[in-house]
Amino acid sequence: MILKTLLSTFLLALFVIPAEGGRSGIVPTVDDSNRVSYQQSGYYLPSIEAKYKLPKKTGESLGLSVTADSVIIIDDNSGQVLWQKNPGRIHSLASLTKLMTAYLFLQQDYDFDQVVEITQTEKSDPEESTLTVSKGEQVTVYDLFFSSLVGSANNATRELISSLEKSEAEFVEIMNQKAAELGMANTHFVDVTGIGKGNTSTVADYIKLVRLAFSQEEIQKATVKTEHRFISVSGNNRRVNNSNDLLEDDLAIMAGKTGFTYEAGYCLAVKIQGEDDNPIIVLSLGSQSSTARFSEVKNLISSTYANYRWD
Repeated sequence: MILKTLLSTFLLALFVIPAEGGRSGIVPTVDDSNRVSYQQSGYYLPSIEAKYKLPKKTGESLGLSVTADSVIIIDDNSGQVLWQKNPGRIHSLASLTKLMTAYLFLQQDYDFDQVVEITQTEKSDPEESTLTVSKGEQVTVYDLFFSSLVGSANNATRELISSLEKSEAEFVEIMNQKAAELGMANTHFVDVTGIGKGNTSTVADYIKLVRLAFSQEEIQKATVKTEHRFISVSGNNRRVNNSNDLLEDDLAIMAGKTGFTYEAGYCLAVKIQGEDDNPIIVLSLGSQSSTARFSEVKNLISSTYANYRWD
């Protein structure tokens, strides 16, 4: 009897007691046939606390096909996986890499008011998005941070890391260490921007980081802007545009990030508010076109809320 009581107490703790430095718990995964399996989650998915009710599937299937190579949808409150396609397939991340860069930057000793003198103006690859600036121009760290996330500017991202007095190689090592800490065994980084083919993960892995990044207020503020305009410290008008077409839609987007390279295809991560504070996160890698990337994710969002209820 005592053993049974102890076991019950232990199982209950898995559900409701946050672990130090993060939270863990038992996470239900629901397949297209509405079968539920359970596994012990890692740092990224919080325990299922009493204030959160698990989404209940009301339909047989989301009923959609997508061109994306891999997709995962989770309920942000509970961490429940709502739908997935090829969750374990290793895929290039493109500029979704910048979510790890930005998340870890915010964990460092940074100063948004710090002024940085631009040293990088040339593209290292034809595919790169860049902030149009002159060598020697002075820009604040705040504007570099927003240019990195709003316009996915690779030179701004590199200058951002340089402001920490760290080399890119040193920061990439920190990124890989964090991936290991989060249990992202199939994730590897080779640069801070995502331009390299060696920045790879799976949606099952990367949703852990996406969820953490999208919980940060600074990342939320930056990634929902359609553009970022500023006057550099040197007095020049500068602007970067966001390539996330869903920001022009009627969706209640809380955070988002696009990515593209020829290797990765068209990628997108978005966090949607939903009704009654039931946010979901969609992570899609490798759509065949930019148009498909946005239309597929929009349809997945609509179908998810149509096939699940929170009560």
